[in-house]
Amino acid sequence: MRRTETEGRGIAWSMAAAMTVTTVFVLSNAPTPLYVSWQREWGFSSGTLTMVFACYMVGLVGSLLVAGRLADRYGRRVVLAPALIAAVLSGLLFLLAQGVAWLLAARLFAGISVGGAVTAGMAAVVDLAPEGRRRIGGLIASASMVLGAGLGPLLAGITARNSDSPQIWVFTLVTTLAVIALGVGLLLPLSHPDRSLPSGEGGPWRWPSPPRNRRRELLWGAATFAPGITATSFVLSLGPSVLAGPLRVGDPLVAGLIACVMFLVATGVQFAVGRLSTRTHLAVSSVAAIASMALLAGAVTVAPVWPLFLTSALLAGAAQGLGQLAGLTLIATRVPHERRAESNAALNIAGYVPAGALPVATGHLADATGLGAAVVVFAVVLGVFAALALPIVRLSTARHPNRSEKRRQKENEMEKNGVEPPEPGSTLVIVAHPDLGSSRVNSAWVRALTEEGGTTVRVLTEERGVDGFDVRAEQRALAAHERIVLQFPFRWYGAPPILAEWLEVALERGWAYGPGGHALEGKELSIAVSTWSRADDYTVDGRYHRVMSELTSPFETIAARVGMRYRPGHFLHGVGDLTDERLADAARDYARWSAGREDGALRRV
Repeated sequence: MRRTETEGRGIAWSMAAAMTVTTVFVLSNAPTPLYVSWQREWGFSSGTLTMVFACYMVGLVGSLLVAGRLADRYGRRVVLAPALIAAVLSGLLFLLAQGVAWLLAARLFAGISVGGAVTAGMAAVVDLAPEGRRRIGGLIASASMVLGAGLGPLLAGITARNSDSPQIWVFTLVTTLAVIALGVGLLLPLSHPDRSLPSGEGGPWRWPSPPRNRRRELLWGAATFAPGITATSFVLSLGPSVLAGPLRVGDPLVAGLIACVMFLVATGVQFAVGRLSTRTHLAVSSVAAIASMALLAGAVTVAPVWPLFLTSALLAGAAQGLGQLAGLTLIATRVPHERRAESNAALNIAGYVPAGALPVATGHLADATGLGAAVVVFAVVLGVFAALALPIVRLSTARHPNRSEKRRQKENEMEKNGVEPPEPGSTLVIVAHPDLGSSRVNSAWVRALTEEGGTTVRVLTEERGVDGFDVRAEQRALAAHERIVLQFPFRWYGAPPILAEWLEVALERGWAYGPGGHALEGKELSIAVSTWSRADDYTVDGRYHRVMSELTSPFETIAARVGMRYRPGHFLHGVGDLTDERLADAARDYARWSAGREDGALRRV
């Protein structure tokens, strides 16, 4: 199959996964225009209304605490399917609701559903995107969330204005969509996780967190995503009350339209400025949040008119959209596959906790002091946080330039030194077998690499002379490629000594690390390992009681030390049991993986 056809199918499946995320958020936000009529019909206060919203946050955060880790450990479908079932149950509860208790239960299930969608669902969107288009996958994932969040209120607002029983019509449709999404989720071609490559330390119940060397990036995203989603959460929970109260606009369609347009802006702004750097997205998100809070305070004090509130909501949408895009892009491009859903969970917990706590506190404060005063306090608190985050994140990201900036800097240095810049996507395979001629597997890999093309192969036994390795020749080879693969047989639970010798020479201080050592920053490092033992031997309960990611973790540490991105390795287990035919298939898979043309599936025997 041609690569363009493969990528097209990958994007199509990525869009199908995005449909499940969109449906969950349609359900989540569809109740927004109906709250005022429920409040009037069933007679509950603003504080009770925010408690309904808080129940959603309890389900959401509780789901986030376990969903990401489970999705990385056991597969996306294990989390996504129950999340979509929870969406169906939530829709049925809203459909049959006859009081506040029904709303509390419905919102709890909606929160659980959203927790699964933003972890397993969004990770599935990125996973199904072609390998070279992860940034596009991150954009699709982010847009699918805010698109659904906007369509839900619009659907409910139009129905509420044109029907005497909007509750029945809205949630019959939404529940039907959730059932369809469940069917799509079950059909997605999601891969099974490799249990020998665990998602991190500890069991599946620990607090979600990104890899240690990627926590800085998640903090950048959280510092801008949190104010944005807190602002939009206010519009969803207390926005209808503000419109009906201080602004004297009680039409549910207006509340639905404002929420819809807010999220359409959150979607559109991501496509409009998607080509700008992630650092710019972070900064503009904070600026939008600050401006939104200033206008919100003005809308309930000096100029109580709905257009000012609308403008505040639009800026809130832009703040959430860009903050979310920045955070998801950082996760999609810098966090490995087996920690991606957990990192999504960590980002969303950082955003949804204040998004739930601040509107709830504002609702209770409104019961005591009045809605206008409570809204001003909310706007000041959130605006100050965004104003503090802006310079801190800006200065921090300035000290850590993004990949494209680093690449331009290195290419300029290489041109000055007369070195050819690397070809985009080029791969260098370092073959560290001490006796390649006697090797059945590694020699088959080398032949497949040569036949497949798209890679440069460097056999260390052929490059090492009488006096050892030529330092400058090895460094020129590394500098000329963007992706480095270290290929070796697994001997005594590690790499052959020749690879350690080569690393000592090639990764020279002042070139690869230390003062002035930036030559490898932004490049990708991976390993390709063949083992005589079977895959099941390398599990916690297996023969060696150790997993491959633990035994090969020094290479991930090396990547972090020299500023490279570590890509999970390609492992071929049980090589002694392979027939010639199966070895040939495995070698072709490896060659395509090395060239970046396909994800290399772990081969087990």
